[in-house]
Amino acid sequence: MKTVQAGDIIVAEDNFAVGRRVSTPIAIKASGVGCVIANTYARIFYRNSLNTGLRFWNALKLFRYF
Repeated sequence: MKTVQAGDIIVAEDNFAVGRRVSTPIAIKASGVGCVIANTYARIFYRNSLNTGLRFWNALKLFRYF
């Protein structure tokens, strides 16, 4: 695994962060990651990302027109 740098983007597939703790979005944001792009997210991750201001995008909607 490489070192995370400010502005990096996490790209994942389905059910990102399923089985993770509430603090996952906080840790990702604190590491400097700019945003997360995935097909689907765990509901708790989705809600806590909104609460902490972590930017995330739904890949299925983002790339549907390409």
